[in-house]
Amino acid sequence: MTRVPEQIHAVVRLSTLVGFDFLGFRAKLQAEVKAPRTKAQVLELLRTEAERYAKILEGASEAFLAEQVEYPEGMEPRMKSRFEMPIASKEHEMHHRGQLMVVERMLGITPHLTRQLEERIAAMQSAQSGRSAPGDWRR
Repeated sequence: MTRVPEQIHAVVRLSTLVGFDFLGFRAKLQAEVKAPRTKAQVLELLRTEAERYAKILEGASEAFLAEQVEYPEGMEPRMKSRFEMPIASKEHEMHHRGQLMVVERMLGITPHLTRQLEERIAAMQSAQSGRSAPGDWRR
């Protein structure tokens, strides 16, 4: 969960985003985002943030997730359930994963999910070529 949804749903539990200072809150997070990190630190941050996100969702009741949150004028739809809002975070993540896969392909790299699928298919083909088809008289 990004820090903005956490602030909205878990810390202050807003029922309206009208008047919420997105830019001010985001500015507070910039120093943390810009901090240099090693690969190990990035992986640990991803792990801990994911665990925190899961705990927040696990602790949320169905009634809480069904609550409607009002969006500012000009945003559509004007109301969303709290459940819809974290789904948007996941969709945002999927959007960036897609961007990364495009960049990998542009660089001539086969994305990891494609590599894993190709490895499974090759293993199945290898296993299948090692045994005869049912009813094969050449056994």
